[in-house]
Amino acid sequence: GPANLAAALAVAADPACRDLGVLVVLADEIHAARHARKTHTTSVATFASPGAGPLGHVVEGAPRILFRPAAPAAAGPLTLDPEVRIALITLSQGDRGELLDAVDHRFQGLVVAAFGAGHAPAWLVEPLAALARRIPVVLASRTGAGPTLTDTYRGPGSEYDLLRHGLVPAGPLDPAKARILLHALLSSGAAGPGGYDRPRITAAFAHLNGAGLA
Repeated sequence: GPANLAAALAVAADPACRDLGVLVVLADEIHAARHARKTHTTSVATFASPGAGPLGHVVEGAPRILFRPAAPAAAGPLTLDPEVRIALITLSQGDRGELLDAVDHRFQGLVVAAFGAGHAPAWLVEPLAALARRIPVVLASRTGAGPTLTDTYRGPGSEYDLLRHGLVPAGPLDPAKARILLHALLSSGAAGPGGYDRPRITAAFAHLNGAGLA
């Protein structure tokens, strides 16, 4: 409503809010877009930033910034090529991998919303590894908050096992955001006839996880 619009305009016009990246303003809370997600279908306070919290608040029409996030600089404008198709598959109990079969040769990339901190049933490791040899497969968590781990669990189907088989960790990004980043990377040259640039894709996700940021 008008109050949300007024708060958003106040944030956009305030010099203190410069260089914070893309922001979401709702119910007098200021969120970094890369952390924000909608958490309720009808609540007026639907936006939250799991694991981070709001950057600040709008009080009596004036923004009050509580902290400034480390903001990785983009190499250039992000583009999303409509010809690049990225699949998103959420694993579920008893999953036998039939949807993975549908991805092969139809999509240029895949995001897997896995259990917990990035786990999959042991019988899906080889099908995922086979896909990762041909297209980028990003490992995200379906839980809604917290980062994908890299080296805590080591059993079959653990995050360590999956990454060892070629998957790329999504870091703090939820599956939907990971899909957007992968789409942007593949649209800007991280894919080609001879395969895909796994080091570049891995580095981009690691950068958003805080690697190399002051």
